[in-house]
Amino acid sequence: MDGRAIPAGAMKIESHPSRLRRIPLKRGLDLTILSMGLFTIALILVTGEVYRQLAVDSQQQTLTSLIAVETDKALQELSATSRRLGLDIQQHPDIHAALFDNTGREIVSLANQFNRFFVTAGVLKLEAVWLLDRDFNSVGFAGRNAQTASMTPQCPGLLSDARQRTGHARLQAMSHLCVHRGQPIFAQILPVGLRPDGYVIVVTDPARNLVAIEPHLQLPLTLYRPGGHVLYRSGNWLESIDPHASLEGSYTVTGKQDETLFEIHVQGDFQPFYARLSQIQRMIIALTVLATLLTMLVARYVTRKIILEPLHQLSSQLRRIGTGRRLGDFSEQNLVAIHEFAELQELYSTLHEMALTDPLTQLPNRLHFEQRLEHLVAASGAHDEETHALCYLDLDQFKVVNDSCGHTAGDLLLQQLAGVFREHIRSVDLFARIGGDEFALLLEHCPTNDALRIANQVREAVENFRFFWEGRCFTIGVSIGLVPIHAGSMSASRIMSLADAACYIAKQQGRNRVHVYSETDARGESRDPGIRWTG
Repeated sequence: MDGRAIPAGAMKIESHPSRLRRIPLKRGLDLTILSMGLFTIALILVTGEVYRQLAVDSQQQTLTSLIAVETDKALQELSATSRRLGLDIQQHPDIHAALFDNTGREIVSLANQFNRFFVTAGVLKLEAVWLLDRDFNSVGFAGRNAQTASMTPQCPGLLSDARQRTGHARLQAMSHLCVHRGQPIFAQILPVGLRPDGYVIVVTDPARNLVAIEPHLQLPLTLYRPGGHVLYRSGNWLESIDPHASLEGSYTVTGKQDETLFEIHVQGDFQPFYARLSQIQRMIIALTVLATLLTMLVARYVTRKIILEPLHQLSSQLRRIGTGRRLGDFSEQNLVAIHEFAELQELYSTLHEMALTDPLTQLPNRLHFEQRLEHLVAASGAHDEETHALCYLDLDQFKVVNDSCGHTAGDLLLQQLAGVFREHIRSVDLFARIGGDEFALLLEHCPTNDALRIANQVREAVENFRFFWEGRCFTIGVSIGLVPIHAGSMSASRIMSLADAACYIAKQQGRNRVHVYSETDARGESRDPGIRWTG
Protein backbone atom coordinates (compact mmCIF):
# COMPACT_ATOMS: atom_id res chain seq x y z
CA MET A 1 0.00 0.00 0.00
CA ASP A 2 1.22 3.50 -0.88
CA GLY A 3 -0.17 5.15 2.24
CA ARG A 4 -2.59 7.41 0.37
CA ALA A 5 -5.83 8.13 2.19
CA ILE A 6 -8.97 6.54 0.87
CA PRO A 7 -11.94 8.92 0.91
CA ALA A 8 -14.74 8.01 3.18
CA GLY A 9 -17.18 7.75 0.34
CA ALA A 10 -14.96 5.45 -1.68
CA MET A 11 -15.92 2.37 0.34
CA LYS A 12 -19.41 1.74 1.58
CA ILE A 13 -19.78 -0.75 4.38
CA GLU A 14 -23.30 -2.02 4.72
CA SER A 15 -24.72 -4.07 7.54
CA HIS A 16 -27.74 -6.27 6.92
CA PRO A 17 -29.18 -7.33 10.27
CA SER A 18 -30.47 -10.89 10.22
CA ARG A 19 -34.12 -11.41 10.90
CA LEU A 20 -33.29 -14.51 12.88
CA ARG A 21 -31.49 -14.28 16.14
CA ARG A 22 -28.15 -15.98 15.65
CA ILE A 23 -26.33 -17.93 18.34
CA PRO A 24 -22.89 -16.47 19.17
CA LEU A 25 -19.99 -18.49 17.82
CA LYS A 26 -18.55 -19.39 21.22
CA ARG A 27 -21.91 -20.45 22.57
CA GLY A 28 -22.59 -22.49 19.46
CA LEU A 29 -19.30 -24.32 19.86
CA ASP A 30 -19.97 -24.93 23.55
CA LEU A 31 -23.44 -26.30 22.80
CA THR A 32 -22.11 -28.54 20.06
CA ILE A 33 -19.32 -29.97 22.20
CA LEU A 34 -21.62 -30.31 25.21
CA SER A 35 -24.18 -32.16 23.11
CA MET A 36 -21.50 -34.53 21.90
CA GLY A 37 -20.38 -35.11 25.49
CA LEU A 38 -23.93 -35.81 26.67
CA PHE A 39 -24.48 -38.15 23.75
CA THR A 40 -21.26 -39.99 24.62
CA ILE A 41 -22.31 -40.35 28.26
CA ALA A 42 -25.72 -41.66 27.21
CA LEU A 43 -24.02 -44.10 24.86
CA ILE A 44 -21.76 -45.28 27.69
CA LEU A 45 -24.75 -45.86 29.96
CA VAL A 46 -26.67 -47.76 27.31
CA THR A 47 -23.61 -49.80 26.34
CA GLY A 48 -22.90 -50.59 29.98
CA GLU A 49 -26.45 -51.82 30.52
CA VAL A 50 -26.33 -53.94 27.37
CA TYR A 51 -22.98 -55.39 28.43
CA ARG A 52 -24.34 -56.07 31.92
CA GLN A 53 -27.32 -57.93 30.50
CA LEU A 54 -25.11 -59.94 28.17
CA ALA A 55 -22.83 -60.79 31.08
CA VAL A 56 -25.83 -61.85 33.19
CA ASP A 57 -27.13 -64.07 30.39
CA SER A 58 -23.70 -65.60 29.92
CA GLN A 59 -23.30 -66.24 33.66
CA GLN A 60 -26.76 -67.80 33.84
CA GLN A 61 -25.93 -70.13 30.97
CA THR A 62 -22.65 -71.03 32.64
CA LEU A 63 -24.42 -71.66 35.94
CA THR A 64 -27.03 -73.85 34.25
CA SER A 65 -24.32 -75.83 32.46
CA LEU A 66 -22.46 -76.30 35.77
CA ILE A 67 -25.63 -77.60 37.45
CA ALA A 68 -26.23 -79.99 34.53
CA VAL A 69 -22.69 -81.38 34.75
CA GLU A 70 -22.85 -81.92 38.52
CA THR A 71 -26.34 -83.45 38.26
CA ASP A 72 -25.17 -85.89 35.60
CA LYS A 73 -22.20 -86.88 37.78
CA ALA A 74 -24.48 -87.41 40.79
CA LEU A 75 -26.84 -89.66 38.81
CA GLN A 76 -23.90 -91.63 37.40
CA GLU A 77 -22.59 -92.20 40.93
CA LEU A 78 -26.09 -93.25 42.03
CA SER A 79 -26.25 -95.71 39.12
CA ALA A 80 -22.84 -97.18 40.03
CA THR A 81 -23.77 -97.54 43.71
CA SER A 82 -27.12 -99.17 42.85
CA ARG A 83 -25.30 -101.59 40.55
CA ARG A 84 -22.89 -102.62 43.33
CA LEU A 85 -25.81 -103.13 45.69
CA GLY A 86 -27.63 -105.27 43.11
CA LEU A 87 -24.54 -107.40 42.49
CA ASP A 88 -24.14 -107.98 46.23
CA ILE A 89 -27.77 -109.09 46.49
CA GLN A 90 -27.16 -111.80 43.87
CA GLN A 91 -24.53 -113.44 46.09
CA HIS A 92 -27.03 -114.44 48.81
CA PRO A 93 -28.07 -118.15 48.72
CA ASP A 94 -31.73 -117.44 49.42
CA ILE A 95 -31.91 -115.34 46.22
CA HIS A 96 -31.00 -118.32 44.02
CA ALA A 97 -33.16 -120.64 46.11
CA ALA A 98 -36.16 -118.37 45.64
CA LEU A 99 -35.62 -118.29 41.87
CA PHE A 100 -35.41 -122.09 41.50
CA ASP A 101 -37.79 -123.64 44.03
CA ASN A 102 -40.46 -120.87 43.83
CA THR A 103 -41.81 -121.87 47.27
CA GLY A 104 -42.89 -118.33 48.14
CA ARG A 105 -40.88 -118.31 51.32
CA GLU A 106 -39.67 -115.07 52.77
CA ILE A 107 -36.48 -113.69 51.21
CA VAL A 108 -34.63 -112.35 54.21
CA SER A 109 -31.69 -110.92 52.24
CA LEU A 110 -33.96 -108.45 50.44
CA ALA A 111 -35.17 -106.90 53.70
CA ASN A 112 -31.63 -106.87 55.07
CA GLN A 113 -30.51 -104.53 52.28
CA PHE A 114 -32.04 -101.62 54.18
CA ASN A 115 -29.40 -102.14 56.86
CA ARG A 116 -26.47 -102.15 54.45
CA PHE A 117 -23.69 -99.55 54.64
CA PHE A 118 -24.82 -97.90 51.42
CA VAL A 119 -28.13 -97.10 53.06
CA THR A 120 -27.13 -96.38 56.64
CA ALA A 121 -24.23 -94.12 55.60
CA GLY A 122 -26.55 -92.02 53.44
CA VAL A 123 -24.78 -92.90 50.20
CA LEU A 124 -28.20 -93.64 48.72
CA LYS A 125 -31.78 -93.74 49.95
CA LEU A 126 -33.10 -97.23 49.20
CA GLU A 127 -36.85 -97.36 48.58
CA ALA A 128 -37.43 -100.94 47.40
CA VAL A 129 -35.80 -104.13 46.13
CA TRP A 130 -37.54 -106.51 43.73
CA LEU A 131 -36.65 -110.06 42.72
CA LEU A 132 -38.05 -111.26 39.38
CA ASP A 133 -37.80 -114.62 37.61
CA ARG A 134 -36.58 -114.96 34.03
CA ASP A 135 -40.08 -114.16 32.74
CA PHE A 136 -40.13 -110.93 34.78
CA ASN A 137 -42.69 -112.26 37.26
CA SER A 138 -42.35 -111.07 40.86
CA VAL A 139 -40.72 -113.60 43.17
CA GLY A 140 -40.21 -111.32 46.14
CA PHE A 141 -39.88 -107.70 47.21
CA ALA A 142 -38.94 -105.53 50.15
CA GLY A 143 -39.93 -101.89 50.62
CA ARG A 144 -38.96 -99.15 53.03
CA ASN A 145 -42.50 -98.47 54.22
CA ALA A 146 -44.84 -100.42 51.92
CA GLN A 147 -46.26 -103.75 53.04
CA THR A 148 -47.78 -104.77 49.69
CA ALA A 149 -46.30 -105.06 46.23
CA SER A 150 -48.76 -102.53 44.80
CA MET A 151 -47.49 -99.88 47.20
CA THR A 152 -43.80 -100.58 46.55
CA PRO A 153 -42.17 -98.01 44.20
CA GLN A 154 -41.44 -99.30 40.71
CA CYS A 155 -41.02 -98.09 37.13
CA PRO A 156 -43.40 -99.91 34.75
CA GLY A 157 -41.55 -98.49 31.76
CA LEU A 158 -38.34 -100.14 32.97
CA LEU A 159 -39.93 -103.62 32.92
CA SER A 160 -41.44 -102.97 29.51
CA ASP A 161 -38.07 -101.99 28.03
CA ALA A 162 -36.30 -104.91 29.72
CA ARG A 163 -38.78 -107.46 28.29
CA GLN A 164 -38.08 -106.21 24.77
CA ARG A 165 -34.37 -106.98 25.01
CA THR A 166 -33.00 -110.24 23.63
CA GLY A 167 -29.73 -112.17 23.72
CA HIS A 168 -26.73 -110.57 25.35
CA ALA A 169 -28.62 -107.30 25.79
CA ARG A 170 -30.45 -108.92 28.76
CA LEU A 171 -27.15 -109.30 30.58
CA GLN A 172 -26.64 -105.53 30.75
CA ALA A 173 -27.88 -103.28 33.54
CA MET A 174 -30.63 -100.79 32.66
CA SER A 175 -31.85 -97.79 34.65
CA HIS A 176 -34.75 -95.33 34.44
CA LEU A 177 -35.81 -92.13 36.13
CA CYS A 178 -39.58 -92.07 36.57
CA VAL A 179 -42.44 -91.02 38.85
CA HIS A 180 -44.37 -93.51 41.01
CA ARG A 181 -47.47 -92.17 42.74
CA GLY A 182 -46.10 -88.62 42.51
CA GLN A 183 -42.68 -89.59 43.87
CA PRO A 184 -39.58 -89.36 41.62
CA ILE A 185 -37.54 -92.58 41.78
CA PHE A 186 -34.45 -94.07 40.20
CA ALA A 187 -34.81 -97.76 39.28
CA GLN A 188 -32.14 -100.11 37.96
CA ILE A 189 -32.58 -103.72 36.80
CA LEU A 190 -29.68 -106.21 36.85
CA PRO A 191 -29.56 -109.85 35.65
CA VAL A 192 -29.00 -112.76 38.05
CA GLY A 193 -26.66 -115.33 36.52
CA LEU A 194 -25.43 -115.59 32.96
CA ARG A 195 -28.53 -117.12 31.41
CA PRO A 196 -30.03 -115.05 33.17
CA ASP A 197 -32.01 -116.93 35.82
CA GLY A 198 -33.82 -113.82 37.06
CA TYR A 199 -33.50 -110.12 37.73
CA VAL A 200 -32.98 -107.76 40.66
CA ILE A 201 -34.51 -104.29 40.62
CA VAL A 202 -33.03 -101.67 42.98
CA VAL A 203 -35.28 -98.63 43.52
CA THR A 204 -33.80 -95.50 45.15
CA ASP A 205 -34.78 -91.89 45.84
CA PRO A 206 -32.45 -89.67 43.75
CA ALA A 207 -33.26 -86.51 45.72
CA ARG A 208 -30.59 -87.22 48.34
CA ASN A 209 -27.91 -87.63 45.67
CA LEU A 210 -28.98 -84.43 43.90
CA VAL A 211 -28.77 -82.47 47.13
CA ALA A 212 -25.20 -83.76 47.52
CA ILE A 213 -24.04 -81.59 44.60
CA GLU A 214 -24.26 -78.47 46.80
CA PRO A 215 -20.71 -78.81 48.22
CA HIS A 216 -19.34 -79.17 44.69
CA LEU A 217 -21.17 -76.07 43.47
CA GLN A 218 -20.34 -74.12 46.65
CA LEU A 219 -23.50 -72.09 46.08
CA PRO A 220 -26.91 -71.99 47.81
CA LEU A 221 -29.25 -74.65 46.38
CA THR A 222 -32.97 -75.40 46.40
CA LEU A 223 -34.48 -78.67 45.15
CA TYR A 224 -38.11 -78.63 43.98
CA ARG A 225 -40.50 -81.40 43.08
CA PRO A 226 -43.05 -80.84 40.30
CA GLY A 227 -45.61 -78.30 41.42
CA GLY A 228 -43.13 -76.18 43.36
CA HIS A 229 -42.90 -78.40 46.46
CA VAL A 230 -39.58 -77.74 48.19
CA LEU A 231 -37.60 -80.88 49.03
CA TYR A 232 -34.46 -79.13 50.19
CA ARG A 233 -33.25 -75.55 50.65
CA SER A 234 -29.83 -74.33 51.77
CA GLY A 235 -29.63 -72.41 55.00
CA ASN A 236 -28.06 -69.39 53.28
CA TRP A 237 -30.69 -69.27 50.53
CA LEU A 238 -32.02 -65.74 49.92
CA GLU A 239 -35.78 -65.52 49.46
CA SER A 240 -35.48 -62.24 47.54
CA ILE A 241 -32.35 -61.34 45.62
CA ASP A 242 -31.08 -58.06 44.26
CA PRO A 243 -31.05 -58.39 40.45
CA HIS A 244 -28.01 -56.10 40.38
CA ALA A 245 -26.08 -58.20 42.89
CA SER A 246 -27.13 -61.83 42.38
CA LEU A 247 -28.62 -64.10 39.79
CA GLU A 248 -30.33 -67.47 39.83
CA GLY A 249 -29.68 -70.42 37.55
CA SER A 250 -31.95 -73.43 37.20
CA TYR A 251 -31.87 -76.91 35.70
CA THR A 252 -34.71 -79.39 35.16
CA VAL A 253 -34.20 -83.14 35.68
CA THR A 254 -36.51 -85.12 33.40
CA GLY A 255 -37.52 -88.76 33.29
CA LYS A 256 -37.57 -91.36 30.54
CA GLN A 257 -40.81 -89.93 29.15
CA ASP A 258 -39.52 -86.34 29.44
CA GLU A 259 -41.66 -85.75 32.50
CA THR A 260 -40.33 -83.25 35.03
CA LEU A 261 -38.88 -84.94 38.13
CA PHE A 262 -36.93 -82.19 39.86
CA GLU A 263 -36.02 -78.55 39.44
CA ILE A 264 -32.65 -77.49 40.81
CA HIS A 265 -32.15 -73.77 41.51
CA VAL A 266 -28.80 -72.23 42.44
CA GLN A 267 -28.04 -68.66 43.52
CA GLY A 268 -24.81 -67.01 42.42
CA ASP A 269 -23.21 -64.00 44.10
CA PHE A 270 -22.03 -61.56 41.44
CA GLN A 271 -21.79 -58.48 43.60
CA PRO A 272 -18.03 -58.07 42.92
CA PHE A 273 -18.62 -58.29 39.17
CA TYR A 274 -21.39 -55.69 39.23
CA ALA A 275 -19.35 -53.43 41.50
CA ARG A 276 -16.37 -53.59 39.16
CA LEU A 277 -18.59 -52.91 36.14
CA SER A 278 -20.16 -49.88 37.83
CA GLN A 279 -16.72 -48.59 38.85
CA ILE A 280 -15.44 -48.81 35.26
CA GLN A 281 -18.59 -47.12 33.99
CA ARG A 282 -18.23 -44.22 36.44
CA MET A 283 -14.56 -43.83 35.55
CA ILE A 284 -15.34 -43.67 31.82
CA ILE A 285 -18.09 -41.09 32.44
CA ALA A 286 -15.71 -38.97 34.52
CA LEU A 287 -13.07 -39.12 31.79
CA THR A 288 -15.71 -38.20 29.21
CA VAL A 289 -16.81 -35.17 31.23
CA LEU A 290 -13.18 -34.10 31.66
CA ALA A 291 -12.45 -34.56 27.96
CA THR A 292 -15.58 -32.57 27.05
CA LEU A 293 -14.54 -29.66 29.27
CA LEU A 294 -10.99 -29.68 27.93
CA THR A 295 -12.32 -29.77 24.38
CA MET A 296 -14.54 -26.78 25.11
CA LEU A 297 -11.59 -24.82 26.52
CA VAL A 298 -9.32 -25.70 23.59
CA ALA A 299 -12.06 -24.89 21.08
CA ARG A 300 -12.68 -21.51 22.75
CA TYR A 301 -8.96 -20.70 22.66
CA VAL A 302 -8.51 -21.78 19.05
CA THR A 303 -11.65 -19.93 18.00
CA ARG A 304 -10.48 -16.76 19.67
CA LYS A 305 -6.98 -16.89 18.19
CA ILE A 306 -7.83 -18.04 14.67
CA ILE A 307 -11.26 -16.51 14.03
CA LEU A 308 -12.46 -13.94 16.55
CA GLU A 309 -9.29 -11.86 16.98
CA PRO A 310 -8.63 -11.66 13.22
CA LEU A 311 -12.28 -10.73 12.71
CA HIS A 312 -12.05 -7.95 15.28
CA GLN A 313 -8.87 -6.64 13.71
CA LEU A 314 -10.37 -6.74 10.23
CA SER A 315 -13.54 -5.03 11.44
CA SER A 316 -11.53 -2.30 13.13
CA GLN A 317 -9.42 -1.84 10.01
CA LEU A 318 -12.48 -1.55 7.79
CA ARG A 319 -14.06 1.00 10.11
CA ARG A 320 -10.91 3.09 9.98
CA ILE A 321 -10.88 2.84 6.20
CA GLY A 322 -14.51 3.95 6.14
CA THR A 323 -13.65 7.09 8.09
CA GLY A 324 -10.95 8.10 5.62
CA ARG A 325 -7.94 7.34 7.80
CA ARG A 326 -4.76 6.13 6.18
CA LEU A 327 -3.98 2.40 6.18
CA GLY A 328 -0.34 3.30 6.63
CA ASP A 329 -1.13 4.74 10.03
CA PHE A 330 -1.43 1.24 11.45
CA SER A 331 1.11 -1.41 12.12
CA GLU A 332 1.61 -4.37 9.84
CA GLN A 333 0.12 -6.65 12.51
CA ASN A 334 -3.33 -5.27 11.73
CA LEU A 335 -3.10 -6.81 8.25
CA VAL A 336 -2.53 -10.36 9.59
CA ALA A 337 -6.28 -10.96 9.65
CA ILE A 338 -6.57 -10.32 5.91
CA HIS A 339 -3.79 -12.80 5.15
CA GLU A 340 -5.28 -15.41 7.49
CA PHE A 341 -8.65 -15.17 5.78
CA ALA A 342 -6.95 -15.49 2.42
CA GLU A 343 -5.22 -18.64 3.67
CA LEU A 344 -8.51 -20.02 4.96
CA GLN A 345 -10.14 -19.35 1.61
CA GLU A 346 -7.25 -21.04 -0.18
CA LEU A 347 -7.46 -24.05 2.16
CA TYR A 348 -11.20 -24.35 1.56
CA SER A 349 -10.67 -24.18 -2.19
CA THR A 350 -8.00 -26.87 -1.99
CA LEU A 351 -10.18 -29.21 0.07
CA HIS A 352 -13.13 -28.60 -2.22
CA GLU A 353 -11.00 -29.39 -5.25
CA MET A 354 -9.64 -32.56 -3.63
CA ALA A 355 -13.18 -33.77 -2.92
CA LEU A 356 -14.10 -33.38 -6.60
CA THR A 357 -10.86 -34.64 -8.20
CA ASP A 358 -9.65 -38.16 -8.96
CA PRO A 359 -6.30 -38.47 -7.13
CA LEU A 360 -4.70 -40.74 -9.76
CA THR A 361 -5.48 -38.93 -13.03
CA GLN A 362 -6.23 -35.46 -11.61
CA LEU A 363 -9.40 -35.51 -13.70
CA PRO A 364 -12.76 -34.58 -12.17
CA ASN A 365 -14.19 -37.55 -10.30
CA ARG A 366 -17.59 -39.20 -10.41
CA LEU A 367 -19.08 -36.90 -7.73
CA HIS A 368 -18.02 -33.81 -9.70
CA PHE A 369 -19.45 -35.24 -12.90
CA GLU A 370 -22.79 -36.15 -11.29
CA GLN A 371 -23.16 -32.68 -9.80
CA ARG A 372 -22.41 -31.01 -13.15
CA LEU A 373 -24.85 -33.28 -15.00
CA GLU A 374 -27.58 -32.72 -12.40
CA HIS A 375 -27.10 -28.97 -12.68
CA LEU A 376 -27.28 -29.12 -16.48
CA VAL A 377 -30.48 -31.18 -16.45
CA ALA A 378 -32.07 -28.92 -13.84
CA ALA A 379 -31.08 -25.74 -15.67
CA SER A 380 -32.50 -26.91 -19.00
CA GLY A 381 -36.02 -25.55 -19.29
CA ALA A 382 -38.84 -27.35 -21.03
CA HIS A 383 -38.61 -24.94 -23.99
CA ASP A 384 -34.82 -24.80 -24.14
CA GLU A 385 -33.71 -25.61 -27.68
CA GLU A 386 -30.09 -26.20 -26.74
CA THR A 387 -28.70 -29.69 -27.33
CA HIS A 388 -26.05 -31.31 -25.18
CA ALA A 389 -24.36 -34.70 -25.25
CA LEU A 390 -22.89 -37.24 -22.88
CA CYS A 391 -20.24 -39.79 -23.80
CA TYR A 392 -19.48 -42.92 -21.79
CA LEU A 393 -15.98 -44.34 -22.48
CA ASP A 394 -14.63 -47.78 -21.61
CA LEU A 395 -11.01 -48.72 -22.46
CA ASP A 396 -10.76 -51.92 -24.53
CA GLN A 397 -7.30 -53.31 -23.71
CA PHE A 398 -6.72 -51.90 -20.23
CA LYS A 399 -7.18 -55.28 -18.51
CA VAL A 400 -4.42 -56.81 -20.67
CA VAL A 401 -1.93 -54.19 -19.47
CA ASN A 402 -3.11 -54.29 -15.88
CA ASP A 403 -3.01 -58.10 -15.64
CA SER A 404 0.23 -58.69 -17.53
CA CYS A 405 2.28 -55.76 -16.22
CA GLY A 406 0.72 -55.05 -12.83
CA HIS A 407 -1.23 -52.26 -11.21
CA THR A 408 1.69 -49.83 -11.36
CA ALA A 409 1.68 -50.02 -15.14
CA GLY A 410 -2.10 -49.74 -15.21
CA ASP A 411 -1.99 -46.59 -13.09
CA LEU A 412 0.66 -45.03 -15.32
CA LEU A 413 -1.42 -45.85 -18.41
CA LEU A 414 -4.45 -44.08 -16.93
CA GLN A 415 -2.35 -41.03 -16.08
CA GLN A 416 -0.96 -40.80 -19.61
CA LEU A 417 -4.38 -41.26 -21.20
CA ALA A 418 -5.75 -38.46 -19.02
CA GLY A 419 -3.30 -36.12 -20.75
CA VAL A 420 -4.44 -37.42 -24.15
CA PHE A 421 -8.07 -36.75 -23.27
CA ARG A 422 -7.34 -33.17 -22.20
CA GLU A 423 -5.75 -32.38 -25.57
CA HIS A 424 -8.81 -33.34 -27.63
CA ILE A 425 -11.75 -31.74 -25.82
CA ARG A 426 -13.02 -28.19 -25.63
CA SER A 427 -12.15 -26.00 -22.68
CA VAL A 428 -15.81 -25.87 -21.64
CA ASP A 429 -16.23 -29.66 -21.68
CA LEU A 430 -16.06 -31.82 -18.56
CA PHE A 431 -14.03 -35.02 -18.83
CA ALA A 432 -14.14 -37.21 -15.67
CA ARG A 433 -12.94 -40.58 -14.47
CA ILE A 434 -15.96 -42.54 -13.29
CA GLY A 435 -14.11 -45.56 -11.93
CA GLY A 436 -11.55 -48.17 -12.98
CA ASP A 437 -10.99 -47.78 -16.73
CA GLU A 438 -14.29 -45.99 -17.35
CA PHE A 439 -14.63 -42.29 -18.16
CA ALA A 440 -17.41 -39.85 -19.00
CA LEU A 441 -17.45 -36.72 -21.17
CA LEU A 442 -20.11 -34.00 -20.84
CA LEU A 443 -20.44 -31.76 -23.91
CA GLU A 444 -22.58 -28.72 -23.19
CA HIS A 445 -24.20 -26.71 -25.99
CA CYS A 446 -22.99 -29.24 -28.50
CA PRO A 447 -25.19 -30.63 -31.32
CA THR A 448 -25.12 -34.35 -31.93
CA ASN A 449 -22.99 -34.10 -35.08
CA ASP A 450 -20.35 -32.03 -33.29
CA ALA A 451 -20.45 -34.38 -30.31
CA LEU A 452 -19.92 -37.37 -32.63
CA ARG A 453 -16.96 -35.60 -34.23
CA ILE A 454 -15.36 -34.89 -30.83
CA ALA A 455 -15.98 -38.45 -29.69
CA ASN A 456 -14.28 -39.84 -32.79
CA GLN A 457 -11.35 -37.49 -32.26
CA VAL A 458 -10.93 -38.86 -28.75
CA ARG A 459 -11.27 -42.45 -30.05
CA GLU A 460 -8.65 -41.90 -32.76
CA ALA A 461 -6.29 -40.24 -30.29
CA VAL A 462 -6.51 -43.26 -27.98
CA GLU A 463 -6.12 -45.64 -30.94
CA ASN A 464 -2.94 -43.86 -32.07
CA PHE A 465 -1.55 -43.72 -28.55
CA ARG A 466 1.23 -46.20 -27.69
CA PHE A 467 2.01 -47.26 -24.15
CA PHE A 468 5.54 -48.50 -23.41
CA TRP A 469 6.42 -50.57 -20.36
CA GLU A 470 9.69 -52.41 -19.75
CA GLY A 471 10.43 -52.81 -23.45
CA ARG A 472 6.89 -53.77 -24.43
CA CYS A 473 4.50 -51.69 -26.53
CA PHE A 474 0.74 -51.76 -26.11
CA THR A 475 -2.07 -50.41 -28.29
CA ILE A 476 -5.16 -49.25 -26.46
CA GLY A 477 -8.66 -48.82 -27.85
CA VAL A 478 -11.78 -47.24 -26.42
CA SER A 479 -15.49 -47.95 -26.91
CA ILE A 480 -17.74 -44.89 -26.62
CA GLY A 481 -21.48 -44.63 -26.08
CA LEU A 482 -23.00 -41.24 -26.98
CA VAL A 483 -26.40 -39.98 -25.81
CA PRO A 484 -27.89 -36.65 -27.02
CA ILE A 485 -29.45 -34.58 -24.23
CA HIS A 486 -32.51 -32.52 -25.04
CA ALA A 487 -34.32 -30.14 -22.71
CA GLY A 488 -36.68 -31.90 -20.32
CA SER A 489 -36.03 -35.26 -21.96
CA MET A 490 -35.00 -37.42 -19.01
CA SER A 491 -33.30 -37.57 -15.60
CA ALA A 492 -29.56 -37.58 -15.04
CA SER A 493 -29.54 -41.19 -13.87
CA ARG A 494 -31.45 -42.25 -16.99
CA ILE A 495 -28.99 -40.42 -19.23
CA MET A 496 -26.07 -42.23 -17.59
CA SER A 497 -27.81 -45.60 -17.97
CA LEU A 498 -28.45 -45.02 -21.68
CA ALA A 499 -24.86 -43.89 -22.26
CA ASP A 500 -23.61 -47.00 -20.50
CA ALA A 501 -25.90 -49.15 -22.67
CA ALA A 502 -24.67 -47.42 -25.84
CA CYS A 503 -21.07 -48.09 -24.79
CA TYR A 504 -21.94 -51.75 -24.32
CA ILE A 505 -23.41 -51.89 -27.83
CA ALA A 506 -20.20 -50.34 -29.19
CA LYS A 507 -18.21 -53.13 -27.54
CA GLN A 508 -20.56 -55.77 -28.95
CA GLN A 509 -20.16 -54.34 -32.44
CA GLY A 510 -16.40 -54.88 -32.39
CA ARG A 511 -14.93 -52.41 -29.87
CA ASN A 512 -12.95 -49.24 -30.62
CA ARG A 513 -15.93 -47.42 -32.08
CA VAL A 514 -18.57 -44.79 -31.21
CA HIS A 515 -22.23 -45.73 -30.97
CA VAL A 516 -24.92 -43.04 -30.82
CA TYR A 517 -27.87 -44.21 -28.78
CA SER A 518 -31.26 -44.22 -30.48
CA GLU A 519 -34.72 -45.36 -29.49
CA THR A 520 -34.33 -48.45 -31.66
CA ASP A 521 -31.64 -49.85 -29.39
CA ALA A 522 -33.02 -52.77 -27.42
CA ARG A 523 -30.72 -52.37 -24.47
CA GLY A 524 -32.07 -49.44 -22.47
CA GLU A 525 -30.50 -50.25 -19.13
CA SER A 526 -26.97 -50.46 -17.75
CA ARG A 527 -25.18 -53.72 -18.49
CA ASP A 528 -23.77 -53.67 -14.97
CA PRO A 529 -26.49 -53.94 -12.29
CA GLY A 530 -23.97 -52.72 -9.73
CA ILE A 531 -23.82 -49.22 -11.34
CA ARG A 532 -26.38 -46.80 -9.97
CA TRP A 533 -26.27 -43.09 -10.70
CA THR A 534 -27.86 -40.77 -8.22
CA GLY A 535 -30.63 -38.74 -9.78
